[in-house]
Amino acid sequence: MKKIILIFSFVPLLCVGQPEKFNKDFDTPRNVVEALIYAASSGDFQILGGLCDPNGEGDEHIKSVCQLAFSLEAGEDRTYMTRESFANTFKNAIMYNSQKINGALVSQKNVGEDGDVAEVGVSLGLDEARIIDLVNRDGTWYLSSFY
Repeated sequence: MKKIILIFSFVPLLCVGQPEKFNKDFDTPRNVVEALIYAASSGDFQILGGLCDPNGEGDEHIKSVCQLAFSLEAGEDRTYMTRESFANTFKNAIMYNSQKINGALVSQKNVGEDGDVAEVGVSLGLDEARIIDLVNRDGTWYLSSFY
């Protein structure tokens, strides 16, 4: 009986320190941006491969971010950004509470319920902010551009 108790008493210790996996669908623009921030802060870059538009649309910055799922370093025709520079840019990003879908300001509650384009603002630090554009393809949101 003591052996069983000892074995089970160590099980919680095995889980300590392991980052939680991102476990959301990309059914809202905010979930996609959360995945972007998650990848930067956790180092789980594989998730980035699913954030690009399957139609191949999107600006070069976004394509280079998605390419980080498959490559370690910047290089010709692959990516403009390294994993390290991406992580440094987005790991502490904070999303604004409101965003626009098809040009209309919407609250967090009804984001993603209608429209095919969206904007999500993120703060990257004291003096830096970015707008991330997203596109909806058959109910799934994808990164389109950021500026």
